[in-house]
Amino acid sequence: MTQKKPITVAITGAAGNIAYSLIFRICSGELFGNDQPFNLSLIDIEPALPALEGLVMELQDSNFRLINKTICTTDPFEGFRDADYAILLGSYPRNKNQTRKDLLGKNVSIFKIQGKALSFVAKKTVKVVVVGNPVNTNALVTAKYAENIPKENIVALTRLDMNRSISQLSRKLNKNVSNIKNVFTWGNHSASQFVDLSNGYLLEGSKKTPLTELVEKEWTYGEFQTTNQTRGKAVILKRGRSSAGSAANAVIDLLKSWIYGTETYVSMGVISDNNPYNVPENLIFSFPCTCKNGSWKISKDLKPNDFCKKMIKKNVDELVSERNIAFGLLQD
Repeated sequence: MTQKKPITVAITGAAGNIAYSLIFRICSGELFGNDQPFNLSLIDIEPALPALEGLVMELQDSNFRLINKTICTTDPFEGFRDADYAILLGSYPRNKNQTRKDLLGKNVSIFKIQGKALSFVAKKTVKVVVVGNPVNTNALVTAKYAENIPKENIVALTRLDMNRSISQLSRKLNKNVSNIKNVFTWGNHSASQFVDLSNGYLLEGSKKTPLTELVEKEWTYGEFQTTNQTRGKAVILKRGRSSAGSAANAVIDLLKSWIYGTETYVSMGVISDNNPYNVPENLIFSFPCTCKNGSWKISKDLKPNDFCKKMIKKNVDELVSERNIAFGLLQD
């Protein structure tokens, strides 16, 4: 049997916690398959290089047969060269005294450079997953400067929000997560996000029971939303660090959906152009999407209720504000 040609996977923030949870799973063959070799390009800032070199030592000691070549670099123009997949984990973290404008200011310069590097040296078919927060606007800045990459190829991670909501429903209903379908989030990866259950159902055998018949309306629009919106903060309070394993898992879930296709709706932060839900163009917005043959499309046959429309508008306003601040800070 002919061996497949190696693909190239580039990861920024590669010395960080999410990367540590993610990279070993990728190297095991879980994402791209047990017969797909790859080149691993690990990118991080200069102070993180010793940790990155230690990670490479662990990868060597794990004898992953699918790794063809590994490089460590601080230069995105080197790290993104010929990338088939780019996972942007690294971003400037927010401290407690920092305004959102200051945080955006720190991050726009990072994602501007990364967008330019992707545009110049990555494959034009590269699939880009942005994870570093504020993820929607970081992805939009990346797309703005990755001029040679289709905007459809740059996606913000909102799958973790969807996964958290399904997990919460699983505990509420005492049912397995695999039986809960068509639950998704709208908007921003922030405390404004809205989880939509109106199209969701519980699948048991061939029977589909609408979730709206199984959970109370008061809970759906109250505790359920608040718990999901603040889950990241709750993890930090308990763990002392932000979500890492669950974020890495969400990256893998997202890429599996994007590459291999979906049968139900999934949450993806995608470019808002030509959507039917009155979301302005040129935003990265979480929509219910379906995937087929390596491409995604926004599901266009849904009918959001009045509350959902209100929440979509709230998220639009927040993301327009972020975009205006970010673009106002950019120096072309």
